[in-house]
Amino acid sequence: MTSTVPTDRSRPVSPGEVTLADLVLADGSRAKVLEKFGLRYCCDGESTLAQASANAGVALEEVSAALNLTAATHVPAAAAAGDLGGLTRQLVDTHHAQMWGALLKTQDLVDTVARVHGWHHPHLRRVRELFSALVADLGPHLIREERVVFPAIAQLEATRRPVDTGQGPLVDLLDELTGEHDVMGAVLGEIQRITHDFATPHDGCVTFREMNEALRTMQTRLHHQLHQENNVLFPAARALAEAVGQ
Repeated sequence: MTSTVPTDRSRPVSPGEVTLADLVLADGSRAKVLEKFGLRYCCDGESTLAQASANAGVALEEVSAALNLTAATHVPAAAAAGDLGGLTRQLVDTHHAQMWGALLKTQDLVDTVARVHGWHHPHLRRVRELFSALVADLGPHLIREERVVFPAIAQLEATRRPVDTGQGPLVDLLDELTGEHDVMGAVLGEIQRITHDFATPHDGCVTFREMNEALRTMQTRLHHQLHQENNVLFPAARALAEAVGQ
């Protein structure tokens, strides 16, 4: 497992100056609040709360109040992760396993609802298009992480020597994966937007509701997975690669 024990900052900062990543690493329950306001702590973790709030068009004071942050609140910066090999195994065994299990089930629901209700709710065709593209991208992405990048990170940590990924420098692969994360997060964000926050219309059936709940659950799981990778695993792996001259 990773160590996310926070360390003291060199100086106190106001809530608006704290990054989204540090907010969630210090208290995981804050993720739900940030999700509510559309603040992407997973893919925009380096942004401060003030920057992210402004970009999302929400008031910093409102978000701070929902997070129970005051001018006196001290949010420490998280320490670098430890046991990277353990973290990669945890990601595969939990987050990846859940994602693999949800992909086909959710795809079936999306296809069924779009076929049955698409005439009355044309946006469902766009939902199916977006989700199908997400599945097409996410499958190879997970495989690349599991078979290439995660083993390379574990080897790098174990040997403290440069590793041959067979696909180029490790830091370049991390950058590529991070870019793919941004796209995936944006796709689910667009689905959330056009479904009005995964709302089921009055004439929606049980399957319609199940689809929306499946999409909401997938978004939540993916955000947490990307947060662990973008804000914990990848920065630590980059730092280690640089230290050994990778």
